[in-house]
Amino acid sequence: MDIAINLLRYFALTAELKSFTMAATRLRTSQAVISNGVSRLEKTLGFRLLERDPRDVRLTNEGQALLPEALALIAACDAADVALIGLAADRPAILRFGYPPYMTDVPQLDAVLDKFLATYPTVSIEIEILLSSGLFVEVRQRRLDCALVLGPPDAEAGAFDTLLLDRLATSLFLPEEHPLAAGASVPLAALKGVEVLSPDRHEAPYFFDLALAPLEAAGVRLVHAKNPTFLGLYHAARRERRLSIGFDTLISDEQLTAGRLVLRPIAPSVGGVDLMLIRAHGSISPVLSDLWEFMKAQSFA
Repeated sequence: MDIAINLLRYFALTAELKSFTMAATRLRTSQAVISNGVSRLEKTLGFRLLERDPRDVRLTNEGQALLPEALALIAACDAADVALIGLAADRPAILRFGYPPYMTDVPQLDAVLDKFLATYPTVSIEIEILLSSGLFVEVRQRRLDCALVLGPPDAEAGAFDTLLLDRLATSLFLPEEHPLAAGASVPLAALKGVEVLSPDRHEAPYFFDLALAPLEAAGVRLVHAKNPTFLGLYHAARRERRLSIGFDTLISDEQLTAGRLVLRPIAPSVGGVDLMLIRAHGSISPVLSDLWEFMKAQSFA
């Protein structure tokens, strides 16, 4: 016989207090919920448990026989709940975190996540690598807790809470020996007709439209890089000695020196993107809240 434990709880508390109203007050529900619950229990069992009149509630003989067994079951369930809570507390909390493929192997991101895990040692992070369009869907559907993205479109804004981590201006990796490397910035006019390695639009549409399309419109010849991640663009510039798209937040001075490269902003600045953390609007899990507050205090610059 399948009997819900809450029905036994309604019955036992009403028998103890001799009042449906007082039982309802104790359980913070309505008198009707308690009364209907006891009636359902009696219907399931096939006999009455309580005698009711306007001034009193009394146990029937069957109710007297059932009460000790009901109390034992309730106590066992309460003990099981406590044990399960303890087990859950001992298990590592899992944070489902996503970011786009062109942000793999970014030292600053790895360092921040490592620092978070050191601060919250009971947390485990599951990483999902998806294109930005997929990240928006997975976060909106709450299959991911949060994601690192570059400039979500305005049409998506109402579905997400966003945390701005940094504003990235489109810059260029240049070999030290390149003529344009001598200045503090690269004049946009000097790039007309010049080939620059970059991601293709289908690999990063939001990023491309915000950060790269203005360069293309100004006459820059964007060439699809074989490895369109930020680190891949760095290595392409290092090995092939060609101009590549870059961002100062996502590369270290040590890497530039090792690659005999410089990173220069474009003047005037015509492309840029926001580095943002997103979560589904209203998400309030404790581990996600911890990450959110932790990321607020970090510097990606």
